[in-house]
This record gives sequence, structure tokens and C-alpha cells, in this order.
Amino acid sequence: MPSHVEDQHLGRFDEATIISKVPQNRDKLTANGLETGEGKPTVNDHGWRANLNEDDHAVLALRNLLFDITNQNGGHGGSAIGMSAIGVALYKYIMRYNPSNPNWFDRDRFVLSNGHTAMFLYSLNYLTGYENFTMGELQRYGSAETSGATTICHGHPEIEIPGVEVTTGPLGQGVANSVGLAIASKNLAARFNEPDLGIIQSRVYCTTGDGCLMEGVALEAISLAGHLQLDNLILTYDNNSVTCDGPLAWINSESINDKMRACGWQVLEVADGNFDVQAIVKALEYAKALTGKTCLR
Repeated sequence: MPSHVEDQHLGRFDEATIISKVPQNRDKLTANGLETGEGKPTVNDHGWRANLNEDDHAVLALRNLLFDITNQNGGHGGSAIGMSAIGVALYKYIMRYNPSNPNWFDRDRFVLSNGHTAMFLYSLNYLTGYENFTMGELQRYGSAETSGATTICHGHPEIEIPGVEVTTGPLGQGVANSVGLAIASKNLAARFNEPDLGIIQSRVYCTTGDGCLMEGVALEAISLAGHLQLDNLILTYDNNSVTCDGPLAWINSESINDKMRACGWQVLEVADGNFDVQAIVKALEYAKALTGKTCLR
């Protein structure tokens, strides 16, 4: 691994860090959810931690934090909670990033195309050590319009905030942005990498929901990415089969897998994307090893 990578201290996402940061006294939550503090539970506090491995603890702790944020001021908690195992897989095992140096030039880029789930990104940034994402900021999530409070945790991510790579909100836009970022990384690698020195190694990881993949801007970008064979772009699809208005089957019956393959993408499927962090990690590692293909998980 080149020295410029070794010098970077990756974000911490171990069990001890998670437990110390997430409110645990859930039987005493106030109306604002997050106001009960950051107490450390005993090993079997309320029994929910029994017989779980470290990944399970991380997923449940992240979900508890997301529950509390939603309880505090609303928001799209369902999608964020459903993607928790994906978040743990990416931020604990896969992505290269440095919370103490958010602008590190060769960091991996994470793009939340389904930007309405912004609390997902904010919670991950908080848990992995981005100094600007504090518990106080999470408490102010989405509050600016209703109370006049100043916060970095807006209802949709904004690029001006360290730890946010792309402003997203309009569905599908983040997919197109991700393709652009992957093209830029390929261009830099072609200009500056040497046979024995990979100066540019960054990858782009994009999460989407079903709404993103219905948008024209996303489909055009997906087609271009397949044509260019951008193997430094990995897209994860939160296939939960539900929309905010009811079952996905009410409005869409197409095969996403077939559509992606038709555009030149390699498709990998994980049977249990809700809890099986290691299965997601294996799929992502396999996707990273592919050459000349992009990958949908």
C-alpha cells in the first residue's frame, strides 16, 4: 500500500466506539429522543445485546440512533434504518476515508443518491469521528425551517459540509454525480499513476433506492457508466420493495437486474441485506476485484 495511504487514519467503527456514542437508555427517552445522554450499558442491558457479534452491535446501535433522530424531528427513518447493514459494511470494512482530514484527495467517495435519508449519512459521520458531526448537530437535524436553528444536518445533504461529497435530494441525481466522480478519478489515475505507484486509487460508492432507478437522469448515467466500464464505481440498491405510498409492485414491475445487465453492469445479489454485514462485505470485495465492469449490489 503506498505511503500516502498508510498515513491516513481511518474512521473508527468498532463496538466500543459505537456504544460510547449512541444513547442507550431507551426506556427513559424524552420527546426529543436524543436528550437522555450517552450512557454506557452493562453487557446485557435490557437483553438486546445478548448473543450478538460486533457487526450486530454496530447495526443495532446505528439503528437505535436513527430511531432517536426520527423520533426527535421526523424524517425518512425507514430507508435509513433499512440500509444500516450496508452502512456498517462500507464504513467499517470497505471504504478508505479519514474523518480528521475530510478533504484527503485520494479518499473514497460516498454518495447518498436517495438524499431524503440524510440522517443515514449524518449518523455514520458522527459514529466514525467527523468532528463537525456532533450529538448536538444530530439533535438539531432538520430543525432549521421550524425553529430557526442553525445546523449542518439539513433534511438533504449539502456539499458545503465536510463529510458530504455531493448535494443530493432530487432522486437519481446522485447516481449521475457518482458517474461523474468515477470518470474524474479515472482521468486523474490515467494522468498521474505509475506502474509501481498508484497515486490515485479512490473509488465511488453510491447508494440508491427504487425511486432513484426510475429517474431518467439516473438511467442515462447508468448507461454511460456501463459503456465506459467504470470499475471504480459500485452502486448499492436498497431493494426493500416498498415506497412511501405503498408496495413498489403497485407502480413498477420491471426487473432491475435485467435492466442493469443490459446496460453493461455486473449484478451481485445478497440474500439478507438487512442484517448480514459479512455477506455484504464479501459482495463488495468481489465487486472491487472486478475489472472493466461496474457493479450493482
